[in-house]
Amino acid sequence: MSRIFADRYRREATRLERLHANHLAPGTTTWGDAMEAMEGRMSKLGGPVKRTAAINKAAAYLRSTQKDSMHFILGTYSTKRSSVLSFATINYGPHPLAGVNEEGVSIMRHSLACRRDGSGWTSTNRSLGYISRHAIQRLHQRKDGLTQDTATQIFTVVGMLGHMIADSDSERHIDGTMSLHVDEMIATGMIRYAVSEKTSCVFFEVRTFLQLAELELSEARGPMIRQGDAAFNALHKWYKSDRDRSQLTALVEAIPFIPGRGEDDFVYQNAVKTEA
Repeated sequence: MSRIFADRYRREATRLERLHANHLAPGTTTWGDAMEAMEGRMSKLGGPVKRTAAINKAAAYLRSTQKDSMHFILGTYSTKRSSVLSFATINYGPHPLAGVNEEGVSIMRHSLACRRDGSGWTSTNRSLGYISRHAIQRLHQRKDGLTQDTATQIFTVVGMLGHMIADSDSERHIDGTMSLHVDEMIATGMIRYAVSEKTSCVFFEVRTFLQLAELELSEARGPMIRQGDAAFNALHKWYKSDRDRSQLTALVEAIPFIPGRGEDDFVYQNAVKTEA
């Protein structure tokens, strides 16, 4: 049943990606392609007013459809002549690190911006979070009555923590273990740092889900529980502060650090190394 759930989630994520990408940019089937098409279309619009209007229209559509879908708004800003749209998507695909031969749920950030002078930028497919297929199956086994909607809510919280850590100035948790208490489960894995020719990103990689009740019976799991609670509390405080960047780094730094497994780590062993 857990394999069936993971397959169904993959199919639904793919269906929704096609649906919304095509709405943003007719003829496209992926979020990445839709963003590239929007960038090309905006370059042909006459000036910042029309470009801002195009970004605002996309933001309005994404906001109106996020309740029952697999995307969520990270932030927006708009005046008559300038605007910014940043949103995240829950996709199904390969691991963000080259060389790691597995698939799972990837939470990606996409951004569009237009400045007052008409210039702007586009950023797409920057990883915020990754949930391995193994973790999806374990979540289904250990979470009673799990539905696609509940899973999406949990994955959204994972992505928000990844966004919070990535957007801070803290490097405290990179290559360290990270746990997050969400919906009576502990999502646990690593904070990874990915580098490519075009960009770099920090993301929260979840390797498995554990039941909080089971962990509480083991004294050895105490640090994981404390970190998971601290991570959720930091995320909650940041969210309630309207995502105030001035508080961000301090909140991330307050989450207890737990070292990673170093060279014994499966992902570290298989990921393609980039020379400094």
